[in-house]
Amino acid sequence: MEELDIAGILTALRQYDLSPIERVLAAHTGTVQLLLSLWWGEEVVVDLIDNHMGEEDNTLRREAVLRLANSGTPVASALSSIDLIRNHPKIVEDISAGRLGIGQIAIKHGINTRRRIEEVSIKDECLYRRYIVEGPGVHYEIQEFFPRALYCHQ
Repeated sequence: MEELDIAGILTALRQYDLSPIERVLAAHTGTVQLLLSLWWGEEVVVDLIDNHMGEEDNTLRREAVLRLANSGTPVASALSSIDLIRNHPKIVEDISAGRLGIGQIAIKHGINTRRRIEEVSIKDECLYRRYIVEGPGVHYEIQEFFPRALYCHQ
């Protein structure tokens, strides 16, 4: 999905019975941490669950939960694959440290990135999307999961 293909994105999403915020979550190409913080009216923080090397390749796998800072309510989860060869060592260092959301790391380093949504899937319980973040010294794939019970009736 190209982010400037507004008519195409709207057409693709019409097949699903989505609330307005679910349409935004499915197609938004900015940082999801900021988007969710604005939606919920409180800071969303990232809790790193796991960082480990892929068994068969030179890829760092990262699992995180995004939650509301005050109440602790989980509002999304993410699985990311970071190709260690295609990413600058400082990017890999920040990803490994786990203190920032993966979308915030390129911003911290002043790197302009492009986000390309590769897949969107909507099930009864979960809205899922997979996208690629690319820029000079940055390349990772992110899978995000949003529990529909939190968003479908908003």
